Amino acid sequence: MFRVLSFSMLVLVTLASIVIVAPSASAAPSQISDSACAAIYSPGYWKNWKNHYTAQEFQGIVSNTIHFSSLTPAEAVAILNNNRNQFQRHLLSAELNAANDPSFAYGYYVYGDLFISVFELLDTAYNTSSPSANLDDAIRYIGSNGEGASSSSCRVIGRI
Repeated sequence: MFRVLSFSMLVLVTLASIVIVAPSASAAPSQISDSACAAIYSPGYWKNWKNHYTAQEFQGIVSNTIHFSSLTPAEAVAILNNNRNQFQRHLLSAELNAANDPSFAYGYYVYGDLFISVFELLDTAYNTSSPSANLDDAIRYIGSNGEGASSSSCRVIGRI
């Protein structure tokens, strides 16, 4: 699957078909910011996707995640609503953030002793049954806590 994101549409190209998802009038505005954290939304934002996206748009974002691409919108919302598993719900939120904004997805998480690409961080988190405190903190950050952070305090930097 290839990803191409323009200001006017998201084009998902697969071997079998081409799907064009144009933003609805209620879709979140394009993130033009000095801070990579402008791409971070919380599980609450994503579980209320109907306030921001059409069903086709949200399914396109879910389908473009690294590890959750086979979920239906209802299955995604069930994970996002599961307050008993904060790590899983923030991981899905982080993957939705990365799928929704390729510039964020290609960024690097930099904090403490971690310097890791967002893709690698998501993959490591998904394949970890018992996350370390640093990994849990990083996933919570890119899946929620970094929402609205300024460019000077954002733990995610752009491509190097």
